[in-house]
Amino acid sequence: MDKTVTVLCSAALVFIGASLYDTAQLRRGKKPLTDFQRFLFGTGFSYVMIVFWEMLQFFVDYYVKGSELQHFNSAPGSTDLFLKLFGVGKSGEAQFPVWDIDTDFLCCVLGAALGGAALLIVSAVKNKRNGDYENGLFYGMKKTPDFSQYIKNEFETFRSQISVFEYICWWILRGLLIYMLVKEVKEEGFGAHALQFSANIGVTFIIPVTRVLFFKKLFFGNINFRVQSYIDLIIFLGNFLGIGVGWTGEIENYDKFVHFISGAITVAIGLLLIEGIRAGKGLPKTTKAAASCGFSCVVMVLWEVFEFIADFVMADSQNQNWSYNPSGRMLFYEIFGYGAQNPGQLGVFDTDLDIFFAAAGTAFAAASLIIVLAIKEKRSVVKLRAEVKA
Repeated sequence: MDKTVTVLCSAALVFIGASLYDTAQLRRGKKPLTDFQRFLFGTGFSYVMIVFWEMLQFFVDYYVKGSELQHFNSAPGSTDLFLKLFGVGKSGEAQFPVWDIDTDFLCCVLGAALGGAALLIVSAVKNKRNGDYENGLFYGMKKTPDFSQYIKNEFETFRSQISVFEYICWWILRGLLIYMLVKEVKEEGFGAHALQFSANIGVTFIIPVTRVLFFKKLFFGNINFRVQSYIDLIIFLGNFLGIGVGWTGEIENYDKFVHFISGAITVAIGLLLIEGIRAGKGLPKTTKAAASCGFSCVVMVLWEVFEFIADFVMADSQNQNWSYNPSGRMLFYEIFGYGAQNPGQLGVFDTDLDIFFAAAGTAFAAASLIIVLAIKEKRSVVKLRAEVKA
């Protein structure tokens, strides 16, 4: 029942966020939002609220003696759907402290996705009933080119978006990851780290491959190549330097630094993805910032879910570090003190701190994005007025 409520609340937040923003726009004398704008802001709002709620529970548990809102001392009940479907997993009871958090995240992501889909369906029905097609998601969609024409244009697009230096860096990173993979397999066999290196090698090709495979699908064939550079930067910091070189274990707070930077970079990725969509042209800066922030939040949540599943299916994996025992020099302790020291909370500490620092990076990037977009908007208005006067 608890998980069903979580799904429904996440779906409802999509409609609440879209309605609040639509009302605010109308009160400011702006045009009503299009379906796509409502979808972007609504889902972004839901994902941000998911992260905010999890952080709120974490801090209540952190400062209130005896509080266990995150259920870090509770085993899942016999009626737990995930447990009934998949069992306890390779990590067994050791993974129970983060069980409630991660199954909540799964339900939240599912709920927000269902809410976003429902919002688009409801909007489409209203548009058809009112004969209003201009606000629809697919209004004005241009005919996609055939594959031969697409290939002709692809090289020119690539050159306009990516510098030679960036492209060289792509291949340097791929080479470094392949070297780390071979070294890991020789020394330790194909374990959790080897799987991470293999997966990240594949991810370094994700944008070029996606553009080719989905060149006729909505916006997938029009994703900016620079997204690959941003993804590669995260992989370089987290997988190569963090895992391969070993900085995560050797440098205090390095892992949290990577999550902060990753949260900020993912906002930039979200912006490029939004602007690559036909309906993304001319969006208000607040919509862009909210949607980019929401994209970053859902990525950080899905990352924790990925780590949970990896730990679940691999006996030697402990990505979520439920046996975490931070030192007194940890940055979080220096900022917030030692809290109530509730027994058992260290089991969820690593997961929650990952989200906290990623959320902090997201907030920093989103605030910066609003400022940058406001400056660009002001400059474009000044330029337009100057052209009119001339």
